[in-house]
Amino acid sequence: MHEGNLASLGITGPVGVGMSSFAGSAPYRITNIEAGARRLHGILIPNGSEFSFNQHLGEVDASGGFVKGWAIIQDRTQEEWGGGLCQVSTSMFRAAFWGGLPITERHEHRYRIPWYEALGEPPGLDAAIYTGWYDIRFVNDTGGWLLVQTWVDLNRQRLYISLFGPPSARNVTMSHEILATTPAPPEPKYVDDPTLPAGTVRQTDWAQGGLTVNLYRSIYEGDQLLRQDTFPTTFEPWPTVYVRGTGGL
Repeated sequence: MHEGNLASLGITGPVGVGMSSFAGSAPYRITNIEAGARRLHGILIPNGSEFSFNQHLGEVDASGGFVKGWAIIQDRTQEEWGGGLCQVSTSMFRAAFWGGLPITERHEHRYRIPWYEALGEPPGLDAAIYTGWYDIRFVNDTGGWLLVQTWVDLNRQRLYISLFGPPSARNVTMSHEILATTPAPPEPKYVDDPTLPAGTVRQTDWAQGGLTVNLYRSIYEGDQLLRQDTFPTTFEPWPTVYVRGTGGL
């Protein structure tokens, strides 16, 4: 978008920036991260409106450059279109978080995902999405337009999402409190899969301990406290999961 057009909309600088690392991701994740970022790049959010990640993401299939990959579905990690897109929703959540915007819907992942704590982030600064079920939504209360800009840095393996808008004097601080921890289940779980040949055994999940944590956000304008928010998160204790092929039996 031309700078003159941005100025006419009152868009002058960054309001909030979200960043996450996808270092070590498989090629399918990177493909889906890039495709998801393209879908969001350049979106304009009117003042007073609620942004829906899923609405702007649209259909997740080959026509949008998405591929199949691993995602958390029900009780185990399974192949799904757009596996890895939660990297994009997490970065969007973080942009809205640091912009001090009211967040109206956010869901944690069922268990802790190492990518979302790779740069020293506290547990709970993540946002899971699943079309038709889980969304990330926030309200533009800046008094002007917001522009979404995305950037996939393949060299550093980081995803950036920036929200640009009118001048803002907001300052956002964050803290967190771990309320409880739960050990990982000691016994593995086996799931039968008739689509795999009999005798095939494949590990799809690795054991993770459970955690209950509160993430706190304080939003200031100058010295005045505007709002305090709590984002509660409960990560389930997760077992090691093996898939056993039963095809042909």
